[in-house]
Amino acid sequence: MRSFINQIIFALILFCLEAKSQSVYVGKDLAVTGTATLYSSGNFTTTSTATFSNNGVVEIKGNITNTISSMPAGTGTIKLTGSSLQRIGGTQPFNANNLTINNTTTHDSAVVIDLNLSVAGTLSLTDGILKTNSNMVIFKSGAGSSGASDTSYVYGLVEKIGNTAFTFPVGAGNHLRTAAINAPSTSTDAYTCKYNYFSPIPLCSLLVGGGGLNHISTTEYWVFTKTAGSFIPTITLSYQNLYSGGISDSADLRVAFLDTTINRWKNLGGIATGGLTTGNLIADSITTSLGAFTLASSTTLNPLPVELIEFKATYNNFTKTVDLFWETAIEKNSDYFIVERSDDGKYWFPLLQTNAAGTSFTTKSYFANDPVPLGGINYYRLKEVDNNGIFFYSNIEHIISNQESSSGVVYPNPALTNTVLIFKADLDDDYIICIYDLNGQLVMHSIEPMLQGENQFRMDLKYLVPGDYLIKVQALNHANTKIIKITKAN
Repeated sequence: MRSFINQIIFALILFCLEAKSQSVYVGKDLAVTGTATLYSSGNFTTTSTATFSNNGVVEIKGNITNTISSMPAGTGTIKLTGSSLQRIGGTQPFNANNLTINNTTTHDSAVVIDLNLSVAGTLSLTDGILKTNSNMVIFKSGAGSSGASDTSYVYGLVEKIGNTAFTFPVGAGNHLRTAAINAPSTSTDAYTCKYNYFSPIPLCSLLVGGGGLNHISTTEYWVFTKTAGSFIPTITLSYQNLYSGGISDSADLRVAFLDTTINRWKNLGGIATGGLTTGNLIADSITTSLGAFTLASSTTLNPLPVELIEFKATYNNFTKTVDLFWETAIEKNSDYFIVERSDDGKYWFPLLQTNAAGTSFTTKSYFANDPVPLGGINYYRLKEVDNNGIFFYSNIEHIISNQESSSGVVYPNPALTNTVLIFKADLDDDYIICIYDLNGQLVMHSIEPMLQGENQFRMDLKYLVPGDYLIKVQALNHANTKIIKITKAN
């Protein structure tokens, strides 16, 4: 009778929490059992002196902050069902039995973990990307995942503990790019995997002589590490025609392993299970260690696509400009290259564009120049675009310019959609920035506070029709005016 009354009281408490849209604060002891569901439309917070046991269902729409040491996973399910970014943090790792990610935010990361997250049962990936940053999602022995897709996967490092075969639900760039291992020897063996949606060429561009490889992918690679045990598993990589850079013959695909002892990519063979659109490639030999793995082709088939040997940026002290150089070994159906520049390594703008060779199996060299680098650090990267719209990015280069910015300049100019206004203010003041067409019509304006010295502002020009414009920068409280001409390109 007392148990029945307690269940009624608990149900009423849960009803009140849902009705009031309150956060849940666990300051002492909380147990969710049986068919009970604890719903929090706000945050879920625990203190270090509390205990929390979940053998039912806990649904959370806000953030999780955990300070309970050695939190038991329980037998229940945690559901993260927010519509904006959710974080799992605190001072102690968060442990769950079953965990469901069903976050509807349109951001590239729906749930971010600030500490390691452990799953003992099943990670159900319904909607939203789970991002690890410098942490990792740990699958305990016997744990697994379900439902991974291009809209829901783990972006970052995943660890698997145990002696069962496992498919890592990893991806990046809105692409699910799984990889798998066969069953390890013992229940304490542990392995990590991370997918990188970048070219592996900067790691090494050289193949093993006579090793049966013609070229490797320049789109992606996976990194496996062994964190416990001695067993070296067989690696399986997924492939997808669109994301992998073009699959024309799946039988020609190979798994390539970067052997760091000789600094060469090594052929591990490959057995494809799937068609030309998508499938898996199982290595038919194993290595003596783990590391970087990528897709490769034994002949000129499977473009994968352009093989970039190197991309470099060098500051020219004589001309005060930046020389840009890149070299390709193979190009197949390549359309054009775009050099992009950034002042912080996060926000990128197209600097210049040049045509690619199309299809070539000989070394091609390209040169370009940034005539007006920014004062200070400049970041550069190369974007290669194929005829079918597939593209990939190179490594990021950076240089330090000792060139002082002029009193006013915009770059790039001409600009496609964005440009950066660089203005050297003589005094601290508010400045009005106006853009006029050549008929004198004001088309854009803003007021920006500036400090004495160099100031930079990103300007969005995508709503302007192609043509020439004048940018007028004028101080509001003293005499300081600059007129700059800019061209909006087609």
